[in-house]
Amino acid sequence: MKTIMVDFDDTIVSLSEMFCDRWNQWVTLNHDDYLDTTLRLRLENITQYNYTDSIYEFYKKKDTLMEYQYISSIVDKFMDKIFFDTTFYDNSYLANDCNKIFELLRTDFKDYYKVLHTKNASMNMIISKSNFIKKCQEEKIVDFSIFDKILFELEMNDNPKDTNMYDVIIDDSPKNIEYFLNNNKDGKVYMPLKPFNKHLHNSDTRIITL
Repeated sequence: MKTIMVDFDDTIVSLSEMFCDRWNQWVTLNHDDYLDTTLRLRLENITQYNYTDSIYEFYKKKDTLMEYQYISSIVDKFMDKIFFDTTFYDNSYLANDCNKIFELLRTDFKDYYKVLHTKNASMNMIISKSNFIKKCQEEKIVDFSIFDKILFELEMNDNPKDTNMYDVIIDDSPKNIEYFLNNNKDGKVYMPLKPFNKHLHNSDTRIITL
């Protein structure tokens, strides 16, 4: 049986949008001495896959290495805060392509073995996502029961997902997409189009942009 893998963050839920909301609250409470709190980080400002690079670009602090390092240290502390928060996904936004993806799973890929495969920075993040999935099932928001398997991978490094066991993937991450295509000559990718992966649009006939 053929297998399809679906990503979670910025594919089913809009992690970047959630990140922006929390970031705006965070800098107002903790860093108004350094960052301009009148500037509101928005989804369209997440232009790089790496959040630090996006925020660095947003505040235009590119004069010295020290300023980048300072931004980086703030982002690291912020990421620790949200990814160790078991309530972070409680009020998640669904990504724009979420309904389209679930429709594909019900139709084009109805006979495929379906895997939801998500990487996580902490066990608390896994708990938070699990609670969100449970809530979606109870309140009939999104039907995660369509998946034959839900794989919560604890991220030990920055390597791409091991996608060699899949025939098709639905993912937004450039590194996951490139790794998959380099290792699966017959593989197919459905890609939610983002500012940080638009360079892959029309770059390979095996990529279908959602």
